[in-house]
Amino acid sequence: MIEGLEDALPPAITTATVYRIAGWLLRLYVAGCLLLGTYSLLWVLEVGGVLPDRWLSTAWIGIAGLGSVFLALAIPLFYLARGTDG
Repeated sequence: MIEGLEDALPPAITTATVYRIAGWLLRLYVAGCLLLGTYSLLWVLEVGGVLPDRWLSTAWIGIAGLGSVFLALAIPLFYLARGTDG
């Protein structure tokens, strides 16, 4: 099954590289599902009136803050890594 894929790709791309890419795509999919599930749970709890408004707004601000910290750290690291490859 993978032999057809190996024939279509250049020799520099090995089977391990294809598996590594597939693994990262699977991790990205699982992380997206977890994030979407968390957002959905917060929305359902808000609609159901289980969470007070103060807790919900705190959760949203926390999620936005963590996303901002991630971007603030990831973007410089990405450009730093690109600069050392060449």
